[in-house]
Amino acid sequence: MSTNEVHRMIRAVESIGITPTKAVNEAIERSGFVVNRPSAEEAQRALRDAASQHDYDQAVYATAVAMTVAQVAESPAFTSALNGVRESALREAVRPWAVDVLPDMCERFNNAAPGFSAALTAVPEGAASGSILDTGPDTVAALMAVREAAEPLHATYAAYKAVLTFLGDPVPSGRTGPGASVIVSQIGSDFPDDDALWNATNDVYAWSMSHGVELPQLYPFVPIVRRGGRLELVEPSEANRRLVEIPDARRN
Repeated sequence: MSTNEVHRMIRAVESIGITPTKAVNEAIERSGFVVNRPSAEEAQRALRDAASQHDYDQAVYATAVAMTVAQVAESPAFTSALNGVRESALREAVRPWAVDVLPDMCERFNNAAPGFSAALTAVPEGAASGSILDTGPDTVAALMAVREAAEPLHATYAAYKAVLTFLGDPVPSGRTGPGASVIVSQIGSDFPDDDALWNATNDVYAWSMSHGVELPQLYPFVPIVRRGGRLELVEPSEANRRLVEIPDARRN
């Protein structure tokens, strides 16, 4: 993961109210260091203004170093090596923090989940499929409320996925049965039966494949609630435990 990608991950976590540690902030600052190439004008001035042989010798040495640094700094191999060291140091500093923030992200998601579930329950199934002109004011209000309630879930789940990607465990797109199962295992639990669990997984798969689903802008959260489950974001270890209970989507 590049320096810019790590920075984006950190900003995603910050956006939900989790602040980086002092060590992470210092690592971010160090990752912005650049190669300041010596100024030819300054070297020439030092040579011109030397008041003694000692000063002149020092100016010659400084000029030679400046020319060498400027030349080496143009090398793609040199630049790549510097970037590699910088990116490695940033990842090493950020990794412990990234692991530590996962429980906090899950807690924030789970605190917001009941509000979303209640708001979604107030939206009649199929209410968003018709024309807005044919939708009553109560339903419109319910749709606006559930969209607002989904905002912290979207932001937190996006940050969660960014952290997992940084840690080398990216969340799949859901365009395969196993991928959809992983998503459901991360955010859903307590389904009433295996059929409800499979239907939620298949809904996520259909949404990932751009098939028609109810309230697609509120996915992948909608099918968890509509199929009778409970929205609950968990850490990867618990998601992996859940995963063995979830059938792949597209079951025959």
